[in-house]
Amino acid sequence: MKKILLINQHSSNHGDEAAARALTSKLKEVRAEFSILYNASGESFELDLPLEFREVRNTRAITNLEKAQIMASLNVPSQPFRGLFSRDARAEYEMIRKSDYVISMPGGANLGLYEDWRYLWRLMMAQRLGKKTAIYSTSIGPFRDNRFKKMAFQVLKGADWVSLRDAASIKYGRDGHVNFEESIDTAFLVQDFVSTTWQGKDLGDFGVPFAPDCYCVFVPNNLTAGHRIFRNVPKAHLDALYLALLNRALATGMNVVMLPQLFGNGNDRRYFAELAAKSDDPSRIFVAAEDILSDHQQLIISKARFVVGARYHSVIFAINMRTPFLCLSYENKMRYTLELLGRSEMGIDLTELSNGASHEEMISTGAAHVDKLAKGDVAPADQTKAQAIAQNTYESFQRRFLIAV
Repeated sequence: MKKILLINQHSSNHGDEAAARALTSKLKEVRAEFSILYNASGESFELDLPLEFREVRNTRAITNLEKAQIMASLNVPSQPFRGLFSRDARAEYEMIRKSDYVISMPGGANLGLYEDWRYLWRLMMAQRLGKKTAIYSTSIGPFRDNRFKKMAFQVLKGADWVSLRDAASIKYGRDGHVNFEESIDTAFLVQDFVSTTWQGKDLGDFGVPFAPDCYCVFVPNNLTAGHRIFRNVPKAHLDALYLALLNRALATGMNVVMLPQLFGNGNDRRYFAELAAKSDDPSRIFVAAEDILSDHQQLIISKARFVVGARYHSVIFAINMRTPFLCLSYENKMRYTLELLGRSEMGIDLTELSNGASHEEMISTGAAHVDKLAKGDVAPADQTKAQAIAQNTYESFQRRFLIAV
């Protein structure tokens, strides 16, 4: 039986969980032995996935010494460096060596904005060891380090199958002469799979104290706490924007449900509670538990009047559930998903704050949009188109990569 290794699976994030659950529900149909190598740190890293794994391994934060060793090994044949690898790196290398196929799981711009050397190293080791390698519906770029960029494109060009999930990544791929499929977020892939997990569930099972259509979902993002694009943005400006939109939603008569996207090592609930406490009516705001499965978050969103989301997958979930939304975009992947679906008017580009844009003007624009959402004057985005793109991507993956399994 063929051995398939899933690598670079992000954890502690319900968006990555949703994409992984969608893809692995399809991979259940493949007759193979699966293992998985997470790209996470912390103890609560394993996701609830519908596949059985022979071997499961997590990573930990890379040390400066390990980074130097990994970077050095990327420039020469790996064999002379194997004895210098850390115990963790050797274990990862062995998982790759024992596999027949390697699939890099859907995720963010680790090949680009986040410059994840371990992520890159795993892919390069797989290719050097002659493994059939796929990079499934990821984001790439922007690139700051020319050395990392050169190696990232070497890996992208060397892969047997690649799909890129947003217009910015597609442009980087074309400019770099990468052979790839144009895709969209993998969470759109399996709608029926999501629905089956709802059976027998209602809002009360997740502590939501509001009736359907009497609440909106609000998902802020504490971007100034570490996101590279927002390093020069005052926290007070971003907090003021979120708080103004939160209060505007309350003023329309809506109750508010806040859905944490991070879990395990995340800080969403703490930040949400901080904003809720400063709002005009904390009693009408419910901060959900962070361990609610991504499928069930989508159930909660499906019964909401609208969504205001500053996390990528809160918007993906809204599209999937045909719920109107306002997208507070913090990376290209959000803005260009709206462009792909022809709904750019449903977004505000938060990255303009780092270029000196006025948060007061964004508040005014956002408040007007919230009013329209509350009145029902905004139509949902095209769920059917998004799901069709995701399905076409998987069918190509089957034909061009999985056919020999």
